[in-house]
Amino acid sequence: MNIDREQIEAPDDESDDDSLQGILFETSPYQNVNAIVQHDERAIYFYLSGDENFGTRACWLRNLQESPYVISKDDLAAGIPPLMPRTHCRSVQGSELPDPESLHVVWFEEGNAAALYEDDSLVAVIPPWSGVDGFHGYSLECTAESPIAWPLVEQPSLIQRIERAREFWQSCTSEKEHPFAVLQPLLLDLYRQQFGDDEKYFTLDGGQFPPRGAVLYRGRESSTLLSVGMSLRPQPNVEMSVEHPKELRRIELGISLPADITESKLQPLLEQFSGLVAWPWNGFTWFGAGHTCELESLVPLVGSTNVEFVAEKKKEPTLAKRMPAFRDDPINLLWLSPSSE
Repeated sequence: MNIDREQIEAPDDESDDDSLQGILFETSPYQNVNAIVQHDERAIYFYLSGDENFGTRACWLRNLQESPYVISKDDLAAGIPPLMPRTHCRSVQGSELPDPESLHVVWFEEGNAAALYEDDSLVAVIPPWSGVDGFHGYSLECTAESPIAWPLVEQPSLIQRIERAREFWQSCTSEKEHPFAVLQPLLLDLYRQQFGDDEKYFTLDGGQFPPRGAVLYRGRESSTLLSVGMSLRPQPNVEMSVEHPKELRRIELGISLPADITESKLQPLLEQFSGLVAWPWNGFTWFGAGHTCELESLVPLVGSTNVEFVAEKKKEPTLAKRMPAFRDDPINLLWLSPSSE
Protein backbone atom coordinates (compact mmCIF):
# COMPACT_ATOMS: atom_id res chain seq x y z
CA MET A 1 0.00 0.00 0.00
CA ASN A 2 1.45 3.37 -1.02
CA ILE A 3 0.49 6.55 0.79
CA ASP A 4 0.97 9.80 -1.07
CA ARG A 5 2.44 12.76 0.75
CA GLU A 6 -0.84 14.58 0.33
CA GLN A 7 -2.77 11.85 2.16
CA ILE A 8 -1.11 12.60 5.49
CA GLU A 9 -0.80 16.35 5.75
CA ALA A 10 1.02 18.32 8.40
CA PRO A 11 -1.47 20.89 9.75
CA ASP A 12 0.11 24.26 10.38
CA ASP A 13 -0.01 26.16 13.64
CA GLU A 14 -3.20 27.94 12.52
CA SER A 15 -5.19 24.74 12.06
CA ASP A 16 -8.74 24.74 13.46
CA ASP A 17 -8.49 21.04 14.40
CA ASP A 18 -8.47 21.15 18.22
CA SER A 19 -7.49 17.48 18.42
CA LEU A 20 -4.03 18.24 17.03
CA GLN A 21 -1.39 19.29 19.51
CA GLY A 22 2.06 20.46 18.61
CA ILE A 23 5.11 19.21 20.47
CA LEU A 24 7.83 20.76 18.34
CA PHE A 25 7.96 23.39 15.59
CA GLU A 26 11.26 24.44 14.06
CA THR A 27 12.19 26.16 10.82
CA SER A 28 15.26 25.08 8.89
CA PRO A 29 18.33 27.36 8.79
CA TYR A 30 17.38 28.13 5.18
CA GLN A 31 13.90 29.29 6.30
CA ASN A 32 11.98 27.24 3.72
CA VAL A 33 11.10 23.97 5.48
CA ASN A 34 9.39 23.46 8.83
CA ALA A 35 9.95 20.48 11.14
CA ILE A 36 6.82 19.61 13.11
CA VAL A 37 6.11 16.98 15.74
CA GLN A 38 2.37 16.69 16.35
CA HIS A 39 -0.12 14.31 17.93
CA ASP A 40 -3.88 13.83 18.12
CA GLU A 41 -3.85 11.77 21.37
CA ARG A 42 -3.75 8.65 19.20
CA ALA A 43 -0.39 8.78 17.41
CA ILE A 44 2.62 11.07 17.05
CA TYR A 45 4.02 12.03 13.66
CA PHE A 46 7.17 13.80 12.55
CA TYR A 47 6.64 16.10 9.55
CA LEU A 48 8.72 18.18 7.20
CA SER A 49 6.61 20.77 5.40
CA GLY A 50 7.66 23.24 2.72
CA ASP A 51 6.35 24.98 -0.38
CA GLU A 52 4.84 23.26 -3.43
CA ASN A 53 8.32 22.26 -4.63
CA PHE A 54 8.90 20.36 -1.40
CA GLY A 55 5.41 19.40 -0.23
CA THR A 56 4.79 17.60 3.04
CA ARG A 57 6.62 14.52 4.23
CA ALA A 58 5.27 12.52 7.15
CA CYS A 59 6.83 9.81 9.28
CA TRP A 60 5.05 7.91 12.06
CA LEU A 61 6.84 8.27 15.38
CA ARG A 62 4.82 6.21 17.89
CA ASN A 63 1.31 5.22 18.94
CA LEU A 64 -0.16 6.72 22.11
CA GLN A 65 -2.89 4.10 22.50
CA GLU A 66 -3.27 0.40 21.91
CA SER A 67 -2.12 -0.53 18.44
CA PRO A 68 -4.66 -1.88 15.94
CA TYR A 69 -4.18 -5.03 13.91
CA VAL A 70 -4.28 -3.18 10.57
CA ILE A 71 -3.99 0.35 9.26
CA SER A 72 -7.38 2.03 9.27
CA LYS A 73 -8.65 2.62 5.72
CA ASP A 74 -11.21 5.05 7.12
CA ASP A 75 -8.43 7.18 8.61
CA LEU A 76 -6.60 7.19 5.32
CA ALA A 77 -9.74 8.16 3.42
CA ALA A 78 -10.34 11.02 5.85
CA GLY A 79 -6.72 12.21 5.70
CA ILE A 80 -6.17 11.29 9.36
CA PRO A 81 -2.69 10.04 10.31
CA PRO A 82 -3.23 6.33 11.03
CA LEU A 83 -1.90 4.28 13.92
CA MET A 84 0.83 1.77 13.23
CA PRO A 85 -0.38 -1.86 13.28
CA ARG A 86 0.81 -3.90 16.26
CA THR A 87 2.71 -6.21 13.95
CA HIS A 88 4.96 -3.30 13.00
CA CYS A 89 5.68 -1.47 16.26
CA ARG A 90 7.59 -2.10 19.48
CA SER A 91 4.88 -1.04 21.94
CA VAL A 92 1.50 -2.70 21.39
CA GLN A 93 -0.06 -0.90 24.37
CA GLY A 94 1.08 2.53 23.27
CA SER A 95 3.77 4.91 24.49
CA GLU A 96 3.84 8.10 26.53
CA LEU A 97 4.24 11.56 25.07
CA PRO A 98 7.85 12.77 24.97
CA ASP A 99 8.90 15.82 26.92
CA PRO A 100 8.98 18.65 24.35
CA GLU A 101 12.24 19.88 25.90
CA SER A 102 13.85 16.53 25.09
CA LEU A 103 13.27 16.84 21.34
CA HIS A 104 15.62 18.50 18.90
CA VAL A 105 16.21 18.44 15.15
CA VAL A 106 19.42 18.05 13.18
CA TRP A 107 18.97 19.37 9.65
CA PHE A 108 20.88 17.82 6.76
CA GLU A 109 23.35 20.27 5.19
CA GLU A 110 21.25 20.36 2.01
CA GLY A 111 18.24 21.58 4.02
CA ASN A 112 15.85 19.03 2.48
CA ALA A 113 15.92 16.40 5.23
CA ALA A 114 16.15 16.17 9.01
CA ALA A 115 16.78 13.81 11.91
CA LEU A 116 14.78 13.92 15.15
CA TYR A 117 16.41 13.23 18.51
CA GLU A 118 14.88 12.59 21.92
CA ASP A 119 17.64 13.58 24.32
CA ASP A 120 20.64 11.70 22.88
CA SER A 121 18.63 9.03 21.06
CA LEU A 122 17.92 9.20 17.35
CA VAL A 123 14.19 8.44 17.05
CA ALA A 124 13.32 9.33 13.44
CA VAL A 125 14.80 10.44 10.13
CA ILE A 126 13.07 11.94 7.12
CA PRO A 127 15.84 11.66 4.49
CA PRO A 128 16.02 13.28 1.04
CA TRP A 129 14.52 10.17 -0.56
CA SER A 130 11.33 10.39 1.52
CA GLY A 131 8.20 10.14 -0.63
CA VAL A 132 9.74 7.82 -3.23
CA ASP A 133 8.21 4.38 -3.91
CA GLY A 134 6.00 4.46 -0.83
CA PHE A 135 8.82 5.24 1.59
CA HIS A 136 8.40 8.17 4.00
CA GLY A 137 10.94 7.92 6.80
CA TYR A 138 12.68 5.85 9.45
CA SER A 139 11.31 5.47 12.98
CA LEU A 140 12.97 3.87 16.00
CA GLU A 141 9.63 2.46 17.20
CA CYS A 142 8.94 0.77 13.87
CA THR A 143 9.91 -2.91 13.60
CA ALA A 144 8.95 -3.74 9.99
CA GLU A 145 8.53 -1.86 6.75
CA SER A 146 5.12 -0.22 6.47
CA PRO A 147 3.47 2.52 4.41
CA ILE A 148 3.96 5.08 7.22
CA ALA A 149 7.49 4.30 8.43
CA TRP A 150 10.42 1.92 8.04
CA PRO A 151 12.60 0.60 10.87
CA LEU A 152 15.50 2.78 11.91
CA VAL A 153 18.07 0.05 11.49
CA GLU A 154 21.76 0.73 11.84
CA GLN A 155 23.00 2.60 8.78
CA PRO A 156 26.56 3.85 9.39
CA SER A 157 26.58 6.13 6.33
CA LEU A 158 23.32 7.79 7.38
CA ILE A 159 24.48 8.26 10.97
CA GLN A 160 27.78 9.70 9.75
CA ARG A 161 25.91 12.12 7.50
CA ILE A 162 23.77 13.32 10.40
CA GLU A 163 26.79 13.78 12.66
CA ARG A 164 28.64 15.71 9.95
CA ALA A 165 25.60 17.94 9.60
CA ARG A 166 25.52 18.50 13.35
CA GLU A 167 29.20 19.49 13.26
CA PHE A 168 28.54 21.83 10.31
CA TRP A 169 25.75 23.69 12.10
CA GLN A 170 27.78 23.98 15.28
CA SER A 171 30.68 25.48 13.33
CA CYS A 172 28.27 28.04 11.83
CA THR A 173 27.79 29.53 15.31
CA SER A 174 31.48 30.40 15.58
CA GLU A 175 32.80 33.54 13.91
CA LYS A 176 36.37 32.25 13.66
CA GLU A 177 35.51 28.69 12.69
CA HIS A 178 32.53 29.53 10.47
CA PRO A 179 32.80 27.47 7.26
CA PHE A 180 32.41 30.61 5.13
CA ALA A 181 35.41 32.17 6.90
CA VAL A 182 37.38 29.18 5.62
CA LEU A 183 35.85 28.95 2.15
CA GLN A 184 35.75 32.62 1.10
CA PRO A 185 39.53 33.29 1.23
CA LEU A 186 40.25 29.99 -0.51
CA LEU A 187 38.10 31.01 -3.46
CA LEU A 188 39.16 34.65 -3.61
CA ASP A 189 42.87 33.78 -3.49
CA LEU A 190 42.42 31.32 -6.35
CA TYR A 191 40.34 33.76 -8.42
CA ARG A 192 42.95 36.50 -7.96
CA GLN A 193 45.71 34.20 -9.16
CA GLN A 194 43.70 33.57 -12.31
CA PHE A 195 42.20 37.01 -13.03
CA GLY A 196 44.35 39.58 -11.19
CA ASP A 197 43.71 42.10 -8.43
CA ASP A 198 41.25 44.41 -10.22
CA GLU A 199 38.16 43.21 -8.41
CA LYS A 200 34.93 44.40 -6.86
CA TYR A 201 33.12 42.28 -4.29
CA PHE A 202 29.34 42.18 -3.96
CA THR A 203 27.43 40.71 -1.00
CA LEU A 204 24.44 38.73 -2.25
CA ASP A 205 22.94 37.38 0.97
CA GLY A 206 21.21 40.53 2.21
CA GLY A 207 22.59 39.86 5.67
CA GLN A 208 20.76 36.54 5.89
CA PHE A 209 22.20 33.06 6.35
CA PRO A 210 23.88 31.52 4.48
CA PRO A 211 26.55 34.06 3.51
CA ARG A 212 27.33 34.32 -0.19
CA GLY A 213 28.67 36.86 -2.61
CA ALA A 214 30.03 37.55 -6.09
CA VAL A 215 33.23 39.11 -7.33
CA LEU A 216 33.84 40.98 -10.60
CA TYR A 217 37.24 40.98 -12.27
CA ARG A 218 37.86 43.44 -15.10
CA GLY A 219 40.30 42.52 -17.85
CA ARG A 220 41.37 44.04 -21.15
CA GLU A 221 39.36 41.64 -23.28
CA SER A 222 36.57 40.68 -20.91
CA SER A 223 35.23 40.96 -17.40
CA THR A 224 34.45 37.92 -15.27
CA LEU A 225 31.76 37.55 -12.62
CA LEU A 226 32.13 34.65 -10.18
CA SER A 227 30.05 33.42 -7.27
CA VAL A 228 31.64 33.11 -3.84
CA GLY A 229 30.04 30.70 -1.41
CA MET A 230 27.61 28.50 -3.33
CA SER A 231 29.85 25.56 -2.47
CA LEU A 232 29.35 26.20 1.23
CA ARG A 233 26.30 23.95 0.92
CA PRO A 234 25.87 20.70 -1.00
CA GLN A 235 23.09 21.01 -3.57
CA PRO A 236 19.90 19.12 -2.67
CA ASN A 237 18.67 16.02 -4.49
CA VAL A 238 21.81 15.36 -6.52
CA GLU A 239 21.75 11.87 -5.04
CA MET A 240 18.32 11.30 -6.58
CA SER A 241 19.77 11.71 -10.08
CA VAL A 242 23.33 10.40 -10.11
CA GLU A 243 25.18 7.46 -8.61
CA HIS A 244 28.08 9.51 -7.22
CA PRO A 245 26.63 12.82 -5.91
CA LYS A 246 29.84 13.70 -4.08
CA GLU A 247 31.41 14.70 -7.40
CA LEU A 248 28.67 17.18 -8.38
CA ARG A 249 27.00 18.58 -5.27
CA ARG A 250 29.25 21.60 -4.64
CA ILE A 251 29.51 24.29 -7.32
CA GLU A 252 30.42 27.89 -8.03
CA LEU A 253 29.17 29.83 -11.05
CA GLY A 254 31.01 32.12 -13.44
CA ILE A 255 30.06 34.24 -16.42
CA SER A 256 32.20 36.11 -18.96
CA LEU A 257 31.03 39.68 -19.64
CA PRO A 258 32.12 42.60 -21.85
CA ALA A 259 35.27 44.29 -20.60
CA ASP A 260 33.56 47.68 -20.51
CA ILE A 261 30.34 46.58 -18.80
CA THR A 262 28.76 49.52 -16.98
CA GLU A 263 27.32 49.57 -13.47
CA SER A 264 23.84 50.21 -14.91
CA LYS A 265 24.00 47.03 -16.99
CA LEU A 266 25.72 45.04 -14.26
CA GLN A 267 23.11 45.78 -11.58
CA PRO A 268 20.16 43.84 -13.09
CA LEU A 269 22.48 40.94 -13.84
CA LEU A 270 23.65 40.91 -10.22
CA GLU A 271 20.05 40.79 -9.04
CA GLN A 272 19.33 37.72 -11.16
CA PHE A 273 22.71 36.20 -10.37
CA SER A 274 21.86 36.56 -6.68
CA GLY A 275 18.68 34.57 -7.17
CA LEU A 276 20.50 31.99 -9.26
CA VAL A 277 23.14 31.20 -6.62
CA ALA A 278 20.38 30.59 -4.06
CA TRP A 279 17.98 28.72 -6.33
CA PRO A 280 19.06 25.09 -5.78
CA TRP A 281 18.16 25.34 -2.09
CA ASN A 282 15.05 27.43 -2.67
CA GLY A 283 13.77 25.16 -5.44
CA PHE A 284 15.12 21.84 -4.07
CA THR A 285 17.01 21.14 -7.27
CA TRP A 286 20.58 21.24 -8.54
CA PHE A 287 22.70 22.69 -11.32
CA GLY A 288 25.06 20.58 -13.38
CA ALA A 289 26.84 20.67 -16.73
CA GLY A 290 24.33 20.68 -19.58
CA HIS A 291 21.48 22.17 -17.55
CA THR A 292 19.99 25.40 -18.86
CA CYS A 293 18.21 28.43 -17.45
CA GLU A 294 16.89 31.82 -18.57
CA LEU A 295 18.36 35.17 -17.51
CA GLU A 296 16.58 38.17 -19.02
CA SER A 297 19.33 40.53 -17.85
CA LEU A 298 21.73 38.92 -20.34
CA VAL A 299 19.93 40.26 -23.41
CA PRO A 300 21.77 43.61 -23.55
CA LEU A 301 25.06 41.86 -22.80
CA VAL A 302 25.18 38.75 -24.98
CA GLY A 303 21.95 38.97 -27.01
CA SER A 304 20.33 35.89 -25.49
CA THR A 305 18.25 35.06 -22.40
CA ASN A 306 19.07 31.36 -22.50
CA VAL A 307 22.24 30.09 -20.87
CA GLU A 308 23.75 26.64 -20.45
CA PHE A 309 25.81 25.54 -17.48
CA VAL A 310 29.12 24.50 -19.03
CA ALA A 311 31.62 22.39 -17.13
CA GLU A 312 34.59 24.58 -16.29
CA LYS A 313 37.07 22.20 -17.91
CA LYS A 314 35.73 23.27 -21.30
CA LYS A 315 36.72 26.89 -20.73
CA GLU A 316 39.65 27.31 -18.33
CA PRO A 317 41.32 23.94 -17.67
CA THR A 318 44.02 25.44 -15.45
CA LEU A 319 41.46 26.93 -13.06
CA ALA A 320 39.44 23.70 -12.93
CA LYS A 321 42.44 21.72 -11.75
CA ARG A 322 43.13 24.27 -9.02
CA MET A 323 39.62 24.56 -7.60
CA PRO A 324 39.82 23.62 -3.91
CA ALA A 325 37.93 20.87 -2.16
CA PHE A 326 35.56 21.77 0.64
CA ARG A 327 34.42 19.39 3.37
CA ASP A 328 36.02 16.57 1.40
CA ASP A 329 34.00 17.35 -1.75
CA PRO A 330 35.44 18.74 -4.99
CA ILE A 331 34.12 22.15 -6.06
CA ASN A 332 32.98 22.41 -9.67
CA LEU A 333 33.07 25.75 -11.48
CA LEU A 334 30.23 26.00 -14.02
CA TRP A 335 30.21 28.74 -16.61
CA LEU A 336 27.01 30.36 -17.86
CA SER A 337 27.28 30.25 -21.63
CA PRO A 338 24.74 31.70 -24.13
CA SER A 339 22.60 28.94 -25.61
CA SER A 340 20.02 28.74 -28.37
CA GLU A 341 17.98 26.16 -26.41
